[in-house]
Amino acid sequence: MTASSDKEYPGVEGLSATSLPARVAAHYARFGSDEERLALAANPALPTDVALVLSRDASLGVRQTLAGNNGTEAEVLWMLSQDADLDAESVGGNWNAPVALKLSMPLWKMTRRSLDKFLLSVQADPEERDRLLMTQARCGPRSKLLLGDAWKKIR
Repeated sequence: MTASSDKEYPGVEGLSATSLPARVAAHYARFGSDEERLALAANPALPTDVALVLSRDASLGVRQTLAGNNGTEAEVLWMLSQDADLDAESVGGNWNAPVALKLSMPLWKMTRRSLDKFLLSVQADPEERDRLLMTQARCGPRSKLLLGDAWKKIR
């Protein structure tokens, strides 16, 4: 390997770089080790076509990391939502998860940031926002109340 190709293929440490060239990311998505694909799945600037390859990765850890990556696009999250091995929370809790996925999540598991994205998506007014946040605050851990059910009561 030449010095220039060493720089082009950076190894695990360089796979999280937002400046990683798309062709290099595509190479690692297809031919990288488990450790390299896991590091790549955590890259917030991952091109959508590369993320789609990783969404079908044999490693559950790679798919879970991709689901938790807030740079993952909605299209890829939809694909991951069909994965029987991933739970709804790991996909629906993502900042970019489509509203339909968020509606199926337990309200107590929603992060504030994910809820804010949902509220923006549905164009909630301040009163609706406050009511939803108060409802969430009253939910205890393990509550079965889904975001969709709580939202129906509010709107």
